[in-house]
Amino acid sequence: MYNWIGTPYEIGLLHGKQMKNKIPEFFEMGYSGLANYFGIQKIRSIKNKVINRFEALFQNEAPEICEEFRGIADGSGVAYEKILFMNIAEELGFLLYPNSYSSSCTQLIATGEATVDGKTIIGKNEDGGPWERGYYMHTVIKPEKGKKFLTLMQPGRVGAYIGLNEDGLCFAQSSANVEGDMEFGWPRLLLFRLMIEKCSTVQEAFDFISAHNFASRGINLTLSDINGNVVLIEKSHSRQNLRYPENGFLVATNIFISESMRPYFKKETFPIVKDSILRADRVMELFEKNKRKIDFEVTKTILSDHANGNNAICNHQATTSSYIYLPEAKKIMIAEGRPCEKSYEIFTI
Repeated sequence: MYNWIGTPYEIGLLHGKQMKNKIPEFFEMGYSGLANYFGIQKIRSIKNKVINRFEALFQNEAPEICEEFRGIADGSGVAYEKILFMNIAEELGFLLYPNSYSSSCTQLIATGEATVDGKTIIGKNEDGGPWERGYYMHTVIKPEKGKKFLTLMQPGRVGAYIGLNEDGLCFAQSSANVEGDMEFGWPRLLLFRLMIEKCSTVQEAFDFISAHNFASRGINLTLSDINGNVVLIEKSHSRQNLRYPENGFLVATNIFISESMRPYFKKETFPIVKDSILRADRVMELFEKNKRKIDFEVTKTILSDHANGNNAICNHQATTSSYIYLPEAKKIMIAEGRPCEKSYEIFTI
């Protein structure tokens, strides 16, 4: 667990110094991967067209992001432009190849009548894939101005994959495949980082996310807070819909379920639809078997489940880490690896 405190530049400087060896490796892996897939000329062409546009967006709406980029660059010795590229590379990939898709990450939420004590419990498996294993880091950050929070990051990147802050606001997310609503906007992981730094409640976080458009890929975003409020936002570039627990349960994989968002989900990715449906159905099956009994141990068992083989909740090809949140206690349990193999360590913010 890393601990970084200070101004945006100072946090970036610590990041750059402590990840000095990993950042160039991660840049080369990402850049080479895109270049090999799309061709170096195409990468350079689209990068030159949009990189300044992204930087202008950051400078206008959240200049502290660029200050953190500069700190990372100075601390690591990696050029600022490369750090900027690393933080928008995923969006560049989707602009180049809008038919690509996501296939992983499972979220499960139980609250109220579904849990042992009536309080909210959230489970999340992060499924980044074997190519990124070794390039994730859990970090506690205390900005000079903003909330202290714990998150999952990657070397050279400041976006947040998960988060719990000192006020008890937490989030989990799983990407979704979108068609018909993909335009320029905010990289979602950067937006989540700003959200967990600035917001204290589900309502504040919802207002913040709703005020911004995403770039390319869609998301299933779960928000919960210390007061037990829970909501899941299905969001594409400019459209969104809210889902709430039914009978105390809520599940999200990599598809949109609500009627209003279903038209924007990429329908031709049938294998991914099948995978997501199998995982979601298996979560609900296990939820129903354990109704009113959901606690840490049951949640861990669900996250470790191997039913459906390659479509399992605990996917040995993809799952890189696992999380169980207790928002009302401001606690998060982290398994750094597959939940079937690793123990969870408790962290309190």
